Amino acid sequence: MAIGAFAGIRIGEMEEGELKTALRRARRLTAESYSNYEKNEKPLVRLFAGIMELSRQQKEWYVYFYSIYERMYLAKRTCDSKAIIRYAEIYYRDSDLYMDENLPKYLNTDMGYLNVWICGFIYGVYMDYCEIDDAKMKLFMSRYEAAALKYGKTFCYYKDEMGMAVLYRNLEMMEHGRRNFERYEKDMTSCYICGHLPMLDYYLMKDSPEQAECLMQDFLNRNIPRKHLWCYQYCEYAQPQLLYAAILRSSLELEKPESFRYFLEKYWLALPRERWRQRGDTGIWYRNLSLYICAIVGNFDDLEYDLGEAKEDLENIKTYTATSKIRVSLMWHCYFELLDRSGVREVPLCLPGDQNAGRVSGQADLEDWEKQDNRMDQGNQDINGTPGQAHGGGEGMVSTLAVSRYMERFADEWGEKFSKSRAEYDYYGWKRAYRECAGLQAMEI
Repeated sequence: MAIGAFAGIRIGEMEEGELKTALRRARRLTAESYSNYEKNEKPLVRLFAGIMELSRQQKEWYVYFYSIYERMYLAKRTCDSKAIIRYAEIYYRDSDLYMDENLPKYLNTDMGYLNVWICGFIYGVYMDYCEIDDAKMKLFMSRYEAAALKYGKTFCYYKDEMGMAVLYRNLEMMEHGRRNFERYEKDMTSCYICGHLPMLDYYLMKDSPEQAECLMQDFLNRNIPRKHLWCYQYCEYAQPQLLYAAILRSSLELEKPESFRYFLEKYWLALPRERWRQRGDTGIWYRNLSLYICAIVGNFDDLEYDLGEAKEDLENIKTYTATSKIRVSLMWHCYFELLDRSGVREVPLCLPGDQNAGRVSGQADLEDWEKQDNRMDQGNQDINGTPGQAHGGGEGMVSTLAVSRYMERFADEWGEKFSKSRAEYDYYGWKRAYRECAGLQAMEI
């Protein structure tokens, strides 16, 4: 299977001209590896915009809708959710105007499927935005399902319905999505592993972790239909550790602490210790989950690196989507509470707002926690193995618990806001799960 932008278009058969040249350049910039989309983000943004304009002018509608798809795919890989929302409006307008009228001219192409794939990108963003309330989400999902039933690749819609069921913990919705997914999955020509990841969620939601484990092992052992074996050359989830991370995140957010502990101990902790902490361009959810796990097992081997990641999130978190804000802040909330319990009382971070507020609130938090939790400092160990030793005291230091409480308040604010726009979303269930999986006592809500 070829990798590269506009893979479905036979560029060589097109007439020479500016559009053909632009398409060739786009394919060249994205060839060989999906990571080239991120690597060449800036030139690709300009290039895709130019291709959209040229193809619209020349009424090359297959290329035009393909360019919307490619622009959204780039935005998905670079976490540019606002771009997807912006191009969604363009897609709605122009698909209504030009799609069905021109589709008969492109019968031997996947132009119809582009509708479903584009809706999939839009779904991924709408699911995470407070501005998209239940009414807007229902309207979009109706449009998405209609497109899937009309144009094909119907399994895509039901796979995403299963994803929505996970967010809402709605077993009835999950069963509906699963039944229809299995009905249409024979039409799947895309990555088998990515397409079947929601089945891990299904088994976990049904309290069948052994079936989830069996499916995970099938993925790892290449025990999938022969025609899909090509995906092991390209799929990021074919890597064992990313697959472990996926099933751990599902166990966490479905509030299955027993499954979380099982997969953590049997798979993640069986990896070499140096691989527990993820670095580099691995996706924010993956990096932060790895740091959350490190804190759970008391691995603060590279505290300087962890604090650098925390600093970056503190500076950028307001730009994240709603569910990313909630996930990231809950993980750091637990991380810093566990770090404090290890004996590290202060850290060189600056909380947003009043830079002196951290010390004052941190002291109040410390006293409050000593009353509520009755910490046994003598039994705790710091990162150097010294029981009960409190770190800090230098300039620019802030109470470790102040950071934890700041992230908790941030998560509460956004969790409550998101819950108001999505009636079925249970923020405090998420919070309870994050704390329980981290081995922390439940907090009064």
